[in-house]
Amino acid sequence: MPSLQPGQMLGPYQITSQIGKGGMATVYKAYQPSMDRYVALKVVAGQFVGDPTFMDRFRQEARVIARLEHPHILPVYDFGESDGTPYMVMRFLEAGTLTERLDAGLLTLEEIDHIFSQLTDALGYAHEKGVIHRDIKPSNAMLDNRGDVFLTDFGIAKIIEGSAGLTATGAITGTPSYMSPEQAQGKKVDQRSDIYSLGIMLFEMLTGRVPFEAETPMAVLFRQIQDPPPPLSTVRPDLPYTLEMVLLKALTKDPSHRYPSMSAFRQAWKDALADAIASVPAPVAQPQPVIIPPVTVPPAAKTVLTPPPPPVTPSTPAKKTFHWKRLVLIGLPLCLILLCLVLGFVFRARLLAMFPRLRNELRSTQVENANELPTTAAAAAAPPATTAPAVPGASSWVAANSVFSIAFRGDEVITAGAGGLTIWNRKDDSFKQLTTANGLPSGNADVVFVDTDKSLWVGTDAGIVHIEDDESTVYDTDDGLDANYIVAIARSGDLLFAGSQYSGGAGGGLTEFDGTDWKPVPGFPSAATPDEKTVSYNIHQIMVGPAGNVWVATDSGVAVLNVKDQQWKVFKTESGLSNNSVYSIAINPAGNLFAGTAQGGVMKFNSKKQVFESYLDLKNVSVYDVFGMLTAQDGTEWFAGGNVARYKPDTKQWKAFNKDNDSFPAYSVTSMGMDDQGVLYFGTNDSGLVRYVNGKFEKLLVPNALHYGQYGRIVPAPDGKLIFVQLYGNGADQFDPASNIWTKVPAKQDIPRAFDKKGQMWSGSGDGVWVFGADKDTHITTDQGLPSNEVYEVVFGADGTAYIATGAGVAVFDGTKVTDTYTAAKNGLISDAIYALFMASDGSLWVGEQGGFSRRLPDGTWQHYTPDSLFGSGSSQYFLAFVEDGAGNIWVPTYGDGLYQFPKTGKPTRILSDDPGVGLTSNYLNAAVLAADGALWLGTEERGVVRYDGKTWKSYTIKDGLLANSVDGIYIEPGGLIWFATTGGVSRLKP
Repeated sequence: MPSLQPGQMLGPYQITSQIGKGGMATVYKAYQPSMDRYVALKVVAGQFVGDPTFMDRFRQEARVIARLEHPHILPVYDFGESDGTPYMVMRFLEAGTLTERLDAGLLTLEEIDHIFSQLTDALGYAHEKGVIHRDIKPSNAMLDNRGDVFLTDFGIAKIIEGSAGLTATGAITGTPSYMSPEQAQGKKVDQRSDIYSLGIMLFEMLTGRVPFEAETPMAVLFRQIQDPPPPLSTVRPDLPYTLEMVLLKALTKDPSHRYPSMSAFRQAWKDALADAIASVPAPVAQPQPVIIPPVTVPPAAKTVLTPPPPPVTPSTPAKKTFHWKRLVLIGLPLCLILLCLVLGFVFRARLLAMFPRLRNELRSTQVENANELPTTAAAAAAPPATTAPAVPGASSWVAANSVFSIAFRGDEVITAGAGGLTIWNRKDDSFKQLTTANGLPSGNADVVFVDTDKSLWVGTDAGIVHIEDDESTVYDTDDGLDANYIVAIARSGDLLFAGSQYSGGAGGGLTEFDGTDWKPVPGFPSAATPDEKTVSYNIHQIMVGPAGNVWVATDSGVAVLNVKDQQWKVFKTESGLSNNSVYSIAINPAGNLFAGTAQGGVMKFNSKKQVFESYLDLKNVSVYDVFGMLTAQDGTEWFAGGNVARYKPDTKQWKAFNKDNDSFPAYSVTSMGMDDQGVLYFGTNDSGLVRYVNGKFEKLLVPNALHYGQYGRIVPAPDGKLIFVQLYGNGADQFDPASNIWTKVPAKQDIPRAFDKKGQMWSGSGDGVWVFGADKDTHITTDQGLPSNEVYEVVFGADGTAYIATGAGVAVFDGTKVTDTYTAAKNGLISDAIYALFMASDGSLWVGEQGGFSRRLPDGTWQHYTPDSLFGSGSSQYFLAFVEDGAGNIWVPTYGDGLYQFPKTGKPTRILSDDPGVGLTSNYLNAAVLAADGALWLGTEERGVVRYDGKTWKSYTIKDGLLANSVDGIYIEPGGLIWFATTGGVSRLKP
């Protein structure tokens, strides 16, 4: 339905003005003559009305919502239908929103308590009435001039989720930054989903930012599903730990571990608040604006593409058995090549999920530069972590110093991590590597296990691989595994056990291999929603005890299999565990079993009483989540979890080793192990392998490796360097072609977006825009007029004007100030969530939004497009890039709806992967760039790269030198070398 105009009637209501617009509804101020009052009229978007069941659901839900009478819920006066258009009528409130208040600066704890208490009261009341909000966010909390809250938009998301038409496309509704994991996965939700969303809001009120940030809404959803929230202490170190504990419980991924009700959430907050108010100073005032000079950019290249010809014949899939020994060079020469990361659609963000809190919570300000020289002579002499692979002209770089797991075999120390396997020789510190080029199914290796016959089993994101002699064999769900994401491996007798995550079903998470077949472990007591008799199907570790019993640590308790009677037993908090989230299990030389928990210290198992008992609280040494435990040969006990801690049981003395006190040479410890000579080894997030010998720590580093495992965009710098931005997170690496050296971009520069003509870097994510100049740095935020501090893109006009894409519209910056903004309410944009900007050669500004895209013509007029308005149907909600060819045609890659072409004259066309004569390998397109020869290069989701030169299509995948088949960024050098930012690292090809 087109926008309603002032004076137009909708039922008995006369439209006065439009006051807001989102993806699901538009809000108008309207006059109600019969009551002589103004009301807020919410009109649901037309695309949801076609479902024949929608109107019945709308009426049913609207009646329920209208009965909500609470002092902090915006009242619903009426609902109805006019000419097939459903609407709701609410109180018109002259007020702002919590979003606007947050943009103005940090709230005091007293303000937060006032707002939070009213929100919990309102939501608790609604939950008692059986109504779940499903779209809790600051923009749905209105504030009057006294600071009181009025919650709005009850039930709209619930109504739309019930639409058969929408459900058929697999879509979900809500706001990614505030959406619970279960809602993000389209699962059934209850009041605990609202508790999670309110927890996100509480985190934002305390810190000024949301906990999960990424470049695209889909990436945010991935992080909601898998990543732990950053500790409150890393963002607001001035706040006491008690507040962090409240947030962690509200934001746990498993709904059963959250607060059971809003009242319980509120009470926990109140209990933690008194100490917090006494210890926290008032927030600091926001900085004042700084003047920025104007900038300009050169014109676009002139190249032309023509309609698509017949497709390229698909390549033959690779065999599972791979002879790798001939491809691996032992000694100093190193070949780092070709990492494959084939992930499922929903689980691309799992790279670091094996250690649910530590790996993803550490921002780049906490991690040291891993490019410092290794500490040993042999490692220092090692070549860079890149050489030419089997495919001519291809090079690759990986995060070889990211270590998740450690194992030992003879004189070898074997590590698994984001760069595959690294096998170190303890005698001379030489190393070799195993990657996708020589047998691994994925570049991300989460666990390595040395079997009794000295063969290796490696758990990856794409299955488990067995490496024996010169042969590697890959097993996945087609072979009986319940999930391809393998994080734990252990043997008990004739059976090999594999622990997985995200299997998604009762009894899932654990499979066994009898030498021939993989099959589910009989009776494994796991469930999607665990109760007192079941555990989670998300496994963290498997440990086999002296009697052969199999102990399994999960997200929701410990399960143990008695091999004699083949019976399972479950241990939870009722059995003494301090926390049901158990990350590690260890058995000391005396045969005692210990469980390392999340936030609950170390528990010791009492075999006589069959209960766990408290053993050690590690908070005093800053080890909160226990990822690893072992007993050294001298009897001291060591624990890893972010930091390293040592405990002497005889004297009860503690010692903390960490980067902050200069006693440990790295941050972010993820794992640990001890070889047969008693030497301790520690895995770190991106600082390589650390060993402890003769009372000293020393690092073993693969030189010139990447710092991150996944990259999403490539930004060329004026000095010829290339910046690769982390796909999920705020980190970035920089490559210098002159030296072939990788360095980390300083953390303060956040996410580089673009360089202006003066060479100034424009960076930003959740803190507005920073402009880094030669003489001074400039900060542009909502205080200077940005619609939102969530920044996604920056482009420049020919006159130097900067256009800044944010989560609430586009800002126009003239070098001194924000002179204009483009929003849905003001300019008719499809959505205020802006993800891409492009300045065409004719001066048109193209804007990629959620749900569609818009074009602002040079005369200032706007044109708006959705898949439905263009082609009558379409599945894409995300438009992330624009490319112009030499004829002025604009190409629009979409995420889910193929490739659009907007000719300079004539009607637009759409190219889909199943169109006759088309070689497009996927309709899910992440990136696009035009080469100097006029060829269009497209990065896809899980299907590699596609090149279209106007006549022929050609695809490039792992076999052609790519590290992974999910490509999110492409850059072509003037000399023709093509760079790819992938989910497995960085690849460079010479076509």
